[in-house]
Amino acid sequence: MARKTLPLSDKEIKNAKSSEKEYKLFDGGGLYLSVQPNGSKGWRLKYLFQGNEKRISLGTYPIVSLADARSKREEYKKAIASGIDPSQERKLNKIKLQLEQDEVQNTFENIAKEFLEKQKLRLGEKTYQKKEGRFKNHIFGSIGSKNIDDVTVQEILAIIRKLEAKGQNETAHRILNLIDQVYQYGLAVGRVKHNIAADINPRLALNPIVVKHMPTIIDPKIIKLFLKGVNCYRGTLAVKTALQLMPFVALRPANIRAAEWKEFDFDKKIWRIPAEKTKMGSEHYVPLTDSMINIVKIMEPLTGQGKYVFSTQTKGTDHPLSENTLTKGIRIVLKNEKIDADMVSHGARSMFSTLAYEHFQEHKMISEVIERQLDHRERNKVKDAYNHAEYLNERRALMQWWSDYLDQLKSER
Repeated sequence: MARKTLPLSDKEIKNAKSSEKEYKLFDGGGLYLSVQPNGSKGWRLKYLFQGNEKRISLGTYPIVSLADARSKREEYKKAIASGIDPSQERKLNKIKLQLEQDEVQNTFENIAKEFLEKQKLRLGEKTYQKKEGRFKNHIFGSIGSKNIDDVTVQEILAIIRKLEAKGQNETAHRILNLIDQVYQYGLAVGRVKHNIAADINPRLALNPIVVKHMPTIIDPKIIKLFLKGVNCYRGTLAVKTALQLMPFVALRPANIRAAEWKEFDFDKKIWRIPAEKTKMGSEHYVPLTDSMINIVKIMEPLTGQGKYVFSTQTKGTDHPLSENTLTKGIRIVLKNEKIDADMVSHGARSMFSTLAYEHFQEHKMISEVIERQLDHRERNKVKDAYNHAEYLNERRALMQWWSDYLDQLKSER
C-alpha cells in the first residue's frame, strides 16, 4: 500500500529553514516545495507525460502562495489529461511572446536607429546629422512605425515620388540608398527576412539625376562615344593619356595634371596623393585597377625619368599640364565626335558620382564609400591619421566596378 502524503500547511512552509543541501516538502499530487541552501523556496510540479517523468516550475514562495500552487497543480493536471504537456506549452508561449516583442521592436525606425548608432563612430558629426536628418525628414514619417518586413515597394516608391515631384532627383537616389543600407544592416544582424529595397532598380524606377553643378555626360551611349573619341584624340600624348585616365579615377583635375611618379605604387595598386595637393588638406588614397595602371604606364617611356606623369612638351618633364588643357581637350573630342553635350574636366567626378549612385545595387557600396572615394568628408584633425585609408577595401571594389563599367562601354560596338 502506497504511503499517503500529508498536505503542507502555511505554517510548515513558513518555518522551513535552509540546510546545507536542497530538500523538498511534498504536498501531494506531484506538488512539492524545493528549499535551497540560500533560503529560497520554489514550487515544482512532477508529472508523467506519455510515459516520461517531467518537472515544471510554478513560481517562488511567498509570491506564489500554497493555495496558488495547488490551483496551478489542478490546472496543469487537467491540461495533461487533455494531452497537453505544460512544459512544452510554456516554451511555445515564450517563443510566441518573443515573436510578438520582435514584431514591435523590428520597426523600420528602430532598426534604422541601430544602424545609425553603428555608423556614428565612423562618421563626422555633420555627416551623421545630415544622414539622420534625411531619415527624420523623408523616411520615418512614412514607414518608420511599420515592421521592417511589412514595408512594401510601393511605400518606398511613394517616398521617392514626393522628392521627384519637387525636382529632388539626387536626394531621391540617396534616400533609396539609405533605405537599402538599413535593410543590409538588418540582414547582417538577423533582424530582416528580405531586402525589399534591393527589388527596386533605380535605373528603371527612379528619375535620372539632373547634374546642375558641373557640365558632364551621364548617358552611357554618349560616354561610350566620348571614350572612343579620346582614344582617337590627335593632340599630345600627355593630354590624350590624361583624358583617358580622367573618367576612371574621378579625381579633381589638379590632381591628375600634377600627378607625380613617386605617388604611384603599382605593386600595391595605390595612388597616394599627398595632403598638400588635396582640397581637404589630408592624404588621399586612390585604389588603382589594371586598366588605370596600363593608362598611366603609357607615359613611362616619355616622362618616367622626370617628376610629373603628364608634363608639357614645351617646358619639359618638370612642368605639369596647364589648368585649361584638359577642358580644352575634352571639348575638342566632343566636337570631333559630334557629341551634342558639354563637359569640363571637373565633370568626370560628376559622371562617376551620378552613375555610382544610380548603380549602387550593382556594386553594393554605401554612400559613404562613394563620398570617401570622391574625397568628400569633414575636416577632422583627429581622424586625419587614418582617413586616407578609410573604406579602402570597399573603395577597391567600387573602383573595380567603375573601371569594368567604363571598359565595357569602350568595348561595345
